[in-house]
Amino acid sequence: MRALGALFLLFACVLAIKPSDHAPLRRRTQELDIRTHNSEQHSEISLFPRAPQGGQGGRKKKECKDCKRCTGNTVRHRRKCRLCVPCPAKTKADPTHQSCVPQTADGKKPQDKKQRFDDKKKQRRAEFKEKKFENFDKKLGKAKTKYQSKQQQKKQEKEREKQEKERQRERERQKERNRERNARNQKRAGWCWAILAEGGAWVAADYEGVTQDDINGLTALWPEGVPEPVEAEIPEWVLDVYPKPVIEVPQVDIAGFAGIINAISKLFNAAKPAASEAFQALKNLKPAGRPSDKAIQGASKSGFVGKVLKDQRFRDCISATAGAAAAAGVAGVAQKSTEFILYDGETPYVWNIDFSRKKEDIFPSPANANGGKQIRVYDSTEEDGHFDPGGTGEHFTYSDYKPHRNRLQYERCNAVKTWDASGFTDNRISAIGVDNGCCAMYDDENCAGNSLLFTMANREDGNLKNKHNDAISGIWCTFNVDCTGRP
Repeated sequence: MRALGALFLLFACVLAIKPSDHAPLRRRTQELDIRTHNSEQHSEISLFPRAPQGGQGGRKKKECKDCKRCTGNTVRHRRKCRLCVPCPAKTKADPTHQSCVPQTADGKKPQDKKQRFDDKKKQRRAEFKEKKFENFDKKLGKAKTKYQSKQQQKKQEKEREKQEKERQRERERQKERNRERNARNQKRAGWCWAILAEGGAWVAADYEGVTQDDINGLTALWPEGVPEPVEAEIPEWVLDVYPKPVIEVPQVDIAGFAGIINAISKLFNAAKPAASEAFQALKNLKPAGRPSDKAIQGASKSGFVGKVLKDQRFRDCISATAGAAAAAGVAGVAQKSTEFILYDGETPYVWNIDFSRKKEDIFPSPANANGGKQIRVYDSTEEDGHFDPGGTGEHFTYSDYKPHRNRLQYERCNAVKTWDASGFTDNRISAIGVDNGCCAMYDDENCAGNSLLFTMANREDGNLKNKHNDAISGIWCTFNVDCTGRP
């Protein structure tokens, strides 16, 4: 069976091969149609993609039935021959109205791209040569305009900066004028009239009807010919208010008119409560920086202001203070002083303004040192140790510069002979005591080191013996233990 199948397959293969397939290869190649360039037919290549006859790439276009005949500058649609479409700009329809070709003005054959570029370049060069001076003038004019505009902007900017600087200087000058005016009014308000008013120079009835304008105008009606005070307030070492015992002015920071009023009020609160009540109507009034014309006019008609300006004590006060200011820059001219008496009921108080007192002559104790305590030295000329508290034999250190009549100069030699007007105490002390510090006693008013008698700290001796009795002329005190630093 298998042999029969193989025989059948062989027979089929023999029948499938053509007789010519058994010919040699050479004969078969000769029978091939070999084509060369000579055997090809050449045709003209269309310059445009859409030729009148035939389609792109030599392909024949399908014939369109019932095609529409286009006219004018329209061509037949490429796919829909029944439609006509207009040619793009700078092109026109060919004679067959099947494609658009470039349009030329003279009807000549369109130039290629390079030729058109060269022609346009030549044309532009020619136009530039013809109009180069005209173009130069235009560009020069634009440049000049731009330059002038920039220069004008710079000039305007400099002018604005100059004006702003001038306005700033004017603001500074105005600020300085306001400051000087405010300082002048503060000086006028603070030196004399407020002190006199609080001291009781005028009764409470005088303050009735006093307005803010009156206070503002008072500072503007300073007597003519009187110089302005140098300082804003009377220096604390210049003003002395007493009788005995001395009324101590609490140490406060005086800042302007309100500070002066508060300080003076504190001065009299303990000793003269009635005066503070009488002055209550005036305490809340403050002079403004610049009194108005209305304020000045009102003050000139005010009975209270007139009384103040005519009061001899007020005129003596401002004469002393202003006189001191005028004499400050003149060598050899004695600085003036004055004093006046104000009463608290039946008790007279001496108000002394003395510019001969110098800040440099005052030696205060360190502020807040020793827990804020004062060194107290008390003495007696009696040998039995009977001290007189509150009398002339009691002196204290102070941390301010006020003219306390019982001041004990700190770490400075205190001459005993200056402790009373007659100098009676000098070399007559028989009993002495020291609180809150250490003091060295000397048999010399200048506290020379070789004249030291003894030191004393936080104790008293009611009966000095031998050479210590009736010998003390100078006293030096400090907070330091064992009188460290003494002469």
